[in-house]
Amino acid sequence: MPDSVLTEERPAEAPAAEPAAPEQPEAPKKRRFRLTLFWIFLICLIVVMALLLAVYQSRAASDFFLNKIHPPVADFIGRITGPIPLPICEIADGLAVMAGGALLFCLFLLIFLRKYKGYRCFVGICCKAALTIAVVYFGGSLLFDARMLNSSVIGKPDYQAKEHTLEDVTALWNRWQTEVNTLLRTVDRDENHHLIHRTEDEIRADLVKTRQKLSAEFGRFSIDPPQEKTSLVSPVLDSFGIAAYTISPTMEIVFSDRYEYKPTFASVYAHEFSHYTGFWREDEANYFGFRLCDLSDDPNIRYAGYLDLYHDLGNALNSAYFGDEPVDVEDEGYTRYCEEHLVQFEDQEQCYLFICDLRGNYKLYHELRDEEVVVDEKPDFISLPDSAAEYVSDKGDEHFSDLQEKLGSHYYDGVIQLLLDDYM
Repeated sequence: MPDSVLTEERPAEAPAAEPAAPEQPEAPKKRRFRLTLFWIFLICLIVVMALLLAVYQSRAASDFFLNKIHPPVADFIGRITGPIPLPICEIADGLAVMAGGALLFCLFLLIFLRKYKGYRCFVGICCKAALTIAVVYFGGSLLFDARMLNSSVIGKPDYQAKEHTLEDVTALWNRWQTEVNTLLRTVDRDENHHLIHRTEDEIRADLVKTRQKLSAEFGRFSIDPPQEKTSLVSPVLDSFGIAAYTISPTMEIVFSDRYEYKPTFASVYAHEFSHYTGFWREDEANYFGFRLCDLSDDPNIRYAGYLDLYHDLGNALNSAYFGDEPVDVEDEGYTRYCEEHLVQFEDQEQCYLFICDLRGNYKLYHELRDEEVVVDEKPDFISLPDSAAEYVSDKGDEHFSDLQEKLGSHYYDGVIQLLLDDYM
C-alpha cells in the first residue's frame, strides 16, 4: 500500500493589517428649505391678494366692492372704533415703529446668542410675524389703490368728463358768488362780527340729515358719519400740511387740533365723511363735501362749503380765461372781463368779511374799520422745532406731489370739473 501523505489544509494567512486611515469629519448636511405651514399660508395669502388685484382692475368689480361691501363694513368698524377717544391707527403705527426697532435689536443680539435654540426660535417667530404684517400692509395698499383708481367717477359708470368753456366757468362762479352774498347776510356772528363755529357734535348731527338727502342718488351715503377724533401728533399734521384724514382699516376720521377752529371745519368734516363712505378720490371727496354742506339748513355749515371752493374756483376761472398762456390776474383785459361778467360782492365790507372768514383771522377786518383789534382766544398749540417742522413740511410737499401725480385729474382741484359736469 503506497504510503499516503496526509496534508492538512490550513487557512490562508490574513494579510497584514494596514494602519487605519484617520477619520474624516462628516461633511455638513445641506439645509434644505422646507415648505412649512407658515410658508404655505404666506404663499396662499400673496396669491389671494394677487387675484384680488387682478379682479379690481375691472371697473364693475371695484364698483361692486365700493357700493355694496365697503359701506356696511365701514359702518360696522366705525361703530366699534368711533367711541374710543384715541386715534387707534396712530397708536398702532407708533407700536409698529417700536416693534421694528426691537426686532432689529433682537437680530443684533443673535450674533452673540445664536447658540441658544430657544432664542433663535423666538427671533424666527418675530421675523415671520413682521413678514406677514409687511405682506398685508403692502398688499392692502395695492388693493386700495386699485379700487380707488379703477372705480367709476362719483360712482356713476356712465360718467364722462366734458369740455367746458369760459362761459361755463363764469356761470358757476356767478352761481357761487350769488349764494355767498346771501350767506354773508344770514350767517351767525358774534358781537365782533366773527363767524360762530359749529361744534363737532352739531356738524355730525347735521351731516346725518344731509347725507339722507344724497343717499337716494348715491347709495354709499346710507351710513352715518363717525365721531371725529383729534390727532395725537397734531403738530406733525400741521407741519405736514394735513388738516384731517380718514384711514382704513380702522375707519377713523382724525383732525389736527388746530383745524377745529377754522371756518371751513364743517366742509372738511364732510370731505372726510365722503372718504369714509368709499369716495376715496380727492376730487370726489371735495365734490361731495360741498354737496353735503350745500344741502344743510344751517347757513354757517352751507357757508363753510362755499368758502372751501373759493381757491379752486378762482384757479379754474383763471385757467379758463388765459388757457395755455401764463396767468396774470392784473391783466387789463382779464380785470375788465371780471368787472363786466362776474357777480361781485355787494359791498366792500362784505368782501373784507369773506376774506377774514376764509383766513380765520379777523385782524385785517378790524384794522380796515379802524377798530381795536379783538384777538380770539385759542388754545396754546404745541409746535414742532423749526428744523423738524421744515423736514416734515418738505415730506408733506413730496407726499402731495406724489399724490397729484397718481390721481392726475382726480386731484383736489378736480372738484370744479365735477361741479361743471354733474351739478350745473
